[in-house]
Amino acid sequence: MLNIGVITRFTDGVYHGNLINGIHSFAKGKNIKLFVINTYMISRFFTDVKKVEEYYSLAFNHIDGWIILTESANNSYMNEIINTNKPVIFIGVNDRPSNCTLVKSDNIFGAAQAVEHFIMHGHKKIGFAGWMGIGDIKERFEGYKNTLIKNRLPYDEKLVYKTEYTLPKDGREAIKWWIDNGIDFTAVFAGNDGIAVGVVKELEEYGLLTPDDVAVIGYDNSPAAQRISPGITSIDQNIYGLGYTAAKNLIDEIDNISIRGRTVLLKSKIVFRRSCGCSTYADEEKVTKKEAANKKDKIIKYLEDAILKNSNLGTRLLSTDIEGIKNLFPQLADDFSWECVGFWKESKSGHEEFKIKSLYDIFKNRESVNLSCDIEDFPLLELIPEKIYKNTDDIIWIMPISSTTRNWGAIAYVSSFNEASAMVKYNIFIVIITLLSIAMDRNVAESELESALETLKQTQSQLIQSEKIAALGGLVAGVAHEINTPIGVNVTAASYLEEKNIEILRLLESGKLKRADLVKYIDTTLETVKILMINLEKASNHVKSFKQIAADQSNKEKRKFLIKDYINDVVLSLNPKIKKTKHTIHINCEDNLKIYASPGALSQIITNLILNSLVHGFEDVDKGTITINIVKRFNEIVIEYMDNGKGISENDIKNIYNPFFTTKRGKGGTGLGLNIVYNIVNKEFKGKIKCKSKLGNGATFIIIIPVEEVNKSNDK
Repeated sequence: MLNIGVITRFTDGVYHGNLINGIHSFAKGKNIKLFVINTYMISRFFTDVKKVEEYYSLAFNHIDGWIILTESANNSYMNEIINTNKPVIFIGVNDRPSNCTLVKSDNIFGAAQAVEHFIMHGHKKIGFAGWMGIGDIKERFEGYKNTLIKNRLPYDEKLVYKTEYTLPKDGREAIKWWIDNGIDFTAVFAGNDGIAVGVVKELEEYGLLTPDDVAVIGYDNSPAAQRISPGITSIDQNIYGLGYTAAKNLIDEIDNISIRGRTVLLKSKIVFRRSCGCSTYADEEKVTKKEAANKKDKIIKYLEDAILKNSNLGTRLLSTDIEGIKNLFPQLADDFSWECVGFWKESKSGHEEFKIKSLYDIFKNRESVNLSCDIEDFPLLELIPEKIYKNTDDIIWIMPISSTTRNWGAIAYVSSFNEASAMVKYNIFIVIITLLSIAMDRNVAESELESALETLKQTQSQLIQSEKIAALGGLVAGVAHEINTPIGVNVTAASYLEEKNIEILRLLESGKLKRADLVKYIDTTLETVKILMINLEKASNHVKSFKQIAADQSNKEKRKFLIKDYINDVVLSLNPKIKKTKHTIHINCEDNLKIYASPGALSQIITNLILNSLVHGFEDVDKGTITINIVKRFNEIVIEYMDNGKGISENDIKNIYNPFFTTKRGKGGTGLGLNIVYNIVNKEFKGKIKCKSKLGNGATFIIIIPVEEVNKSNDK
């Protein structure tokens, strides 16, 4: 039995789904087994952090020949495949090694059909709109230009609009440019159907009818061309035929090495609808619309079944650990007859081994195994029952399990080709696999975050509760701020990630989940997990440094000291930050006013209040003023701290002492400064703190410290 390997970034959608269908149709019944390796998660989650190359050799030892689909493998991956010296067929790419065969549509011939058809209808001023960033569309433009010249029609550069991409908005912009610049045209050949749809809609905006005023032909024969009214005449690439032809040529090259390195062109055909002016094809248009509706019904049914099947996934996903998440993977594939999942595991030698722990049959019964294998041998063919392996109607699907931070493993299962799921742009199975990978990342991140937070909590407690770090002065505050910054970012990111998880799972369980919701969720969680991992590393390094400094410089000094002199020293320690600004600090206090307390605790109060003014209060203030008034009133020390900054809103004042509350999220703010001040005043000094402020009128903090409580606290 011959084994064909297909490398593809997608297994679904009009293009990739039809290609795989064509390859599969040729292979089944011919003693050929199809292996489809989905690189979506590798390409989607590529980072420099992880060893992506580990996955490049999936199933290499099983494959007799390869088919690589458009945009499915980067250069290093393609080189790995080519170096196996097995025949390689590329579909739909222009650049490939000379010893590899290329199968693609004859775009020049397809474009010629479109332009010839316009000319047959009597059109002489034919516009072209397309993005030259795609090789296929550049060839279609070449066919357009050559056909005009061949028919002795003038080629006019003003009738060529080079779009920025291939979307309907690009077609709209082409029409606007031509009309607003007074360019006369009676027909438009669009580089693809997306552009053609935009052309038709923008013509309507200008009061022009298709095809009465302007005829339109697109390219690709996509569902979008079928659904719009009037239906758009389009060039059909015969995508199914591309897949079928690639498989046929690959088998020929396995048998005959001398024929490698060819270019095989498939002729496209024009599919007539009303947009070109062929009213006689109205009945054919109705048929294609009916077919499109039937496909749509199948897709909706597939999505409904998938959502129902996974409706309780959310609860399990949020309530389990990594091992529990791993156990969810085998339950996701549709209608498989055999399945196995392997995960990377670090061995005692430090080398990562690929381990297979479980196999599953058609009834999802689990068989325990404990096997290590080379990734080139995954899946192990001897584990697949012979009857299932020799059934060429079924495909062996292989997908890496990957995320932004690591390659977790790979899943392989055997099932038939599902036309309904292949037409869904984002296959629900791929999306859920992605969610599980992100959940595994989240679990690791939360575990590391909890450890870092516990370390920080102990360190912060030492800062606030004891006198051990009194001598650190401004250095302590600076290091603490450096630690708190990444931890604060991570707490926020983790909370945000949990919120998005609950949101997407609520949609899933209610059956209201949309494709756009899933795509948006994946992008959001990818970015959030990346933030978590980067800041965890920063926090870990800062905590280690801080603990060392604390151990080296801490002491138990408690003493009576002059408040004014000490606060002057604190302000002096902050000079590196203050001297970069034009702000001034005034201290009003009796020269001989003394207090018996922990100098470090008072230092933290003043330090955090000043930093709070510099970062928050003076954000848009060029020359700010801080005034610190200190008086003894009966048996109390009253510290009045004022700045003339931008002030604090009424809503924010309620939360300023809460840990991690900040209006500077993402800009360096952690929300711990005033929380530390509050804890020192209330717990160590048994005092009170109050804030008075209005937006635009600065902020005032009144701190009252009972002298007796200070003495008692520091005499313990």
